[in-house]
Amino acid sequence: MRTLNLSLGYFPGHAIFLADGQRSCDCSIHILTEVVVKTFTRITVDPYQMGGLPCIRNLRIPVATVVGMVGEGMAETEILNAYPDLEIEDVREALCYAAEAVSDRELPVIGGS
Repeated sequence: MRTLNLSLGYFPGHAIFLADGQRSCDCSIHILTEVVVKTFTRITVDPYQMGGLPCIRNLRIPVATVVGMVGEGMAETEILNAYPDLEIEDVREALCYAAEAVSDRELPVIGGS
């Protein structure tokens, strides 16, 4: 994982107020945030291969294919038998990649009230 420090803004001349409502001082506020970027060493994206879909190690096996196989109930050994070039770590990283890809998105679901 890599950590990036991003500056979100610089706001000169703002006052800081204490919890009791007392004004502390006029000062400049510089807001920083830390963003953790997860790196995937087994996932590749090449615009000239498979239409730019995320694939496993440039093997022309899309991450979505592997994740779909897991979703259909296939065991890791069955997936490895279907795609002999894959390794167990490829399957696991595909799942991690998919989880990261949907972690900040709201997807439509059919559910109860």
